[in-house]
Amino acid sequence: LYARLGVACLVLDPIGEEERHSAGQMGTRAHDPEHVHCTADAQGRLIMGKLVFDTMRGVDFLESLPWVDSDRMGVAGLSLGGAKAGWMLALDPRLKMALVAGWAFGDILLEYGKFCTRVPNQRLRALCEWTDYLALAAPHCAVLVLNGDADVIIDCDGDGVVWRGTQRVVDEVAKVYATRGGAGKIDCFFEVGGGHRPYHGYKVALEWIHLHLGTPGWTRQQVRALPEIKAGQWCDEQGVEIEAFYGTLLNDRGATMVDLGLKAIGRKELACLDKNEIGAKQYTLEGWLEMVGS
Repeated sequence: LYARLGVACLVLDPIGEEERHSAGQMGTRAHDPEHVHCTADAQGRLIMGKLVFDTMRGVDFLESLPWVDSDRMGVAGLSLGGAKAGWMLALDPRLKMALVAGWAFGDILLEYGKFCTRVPNQRLRALCEWTDYLALAAPHCAVLVLNGDADVIIDCDGDGVVWRGTQRVVDEVAKVYATRGGAGKIDCFFEVGGGHRPYHGYKVALEWIHLHLGTPGWTRQQVRALPEIKAGQWCDEQGVEIEAFYGTLLNDRGATMVDLGLKAIGRKELACLDKNEIGAKQYTLEGWLEMVGS
């Protein structure tokens, strides 16, 4: 979808998943267990640090391509990817735009979540406030935080406290943007009744891309007028199986996608590694843990 709008894309497998899993498997979440966190932490490293480091190297790669405009770089992510996008916007000054989906900013994240996200948040809060953290992106990076107000994966108690807290943080940081000449460059979007969904593909996100990175050949009005389809319908038509946990109307199946008649691309066509390279130490979580421990 992004490519059809004229935006070059680099899609990363996080370490421990898909081609960077020791057996090339999907949905393993191999970076989540406590022993993985403890092994990395004992060496002065964190899993989130590795994810962010790899993404920064991805930006390096995109900058090296003559057909990519290195002055208009952005990042987008959902859930763990949303957490990573948050760290990227704060730490990489090359970024001009960030879409943080399925994630939040507030002290409730110090109590819940996986080791790879919770521990970095705890250490961050020992140093600064959430507003200080997000304000690192002002005014160069336009930030849109997108969530569903019924996303109980992040809002574990289902009382909306995390969303109200995130809105307050964004409102405070918006004042910093304004004082630095970036008024209107940070905002929130909450879908009423929406769950844990890939909001970085919603029209509101595409408009944000149009405004802050550009969509060559497409006007804002054209982006707004694009037809839509529910993700569940598109996946069924394309033979794409959604993981059961997220394959509900509340979550991915109920997401609203832009419908440009796109076809699903198979794993073979997307693959970077050949079958003999899958499991090689330089690509896997196990290989990285061995390297940092040596």
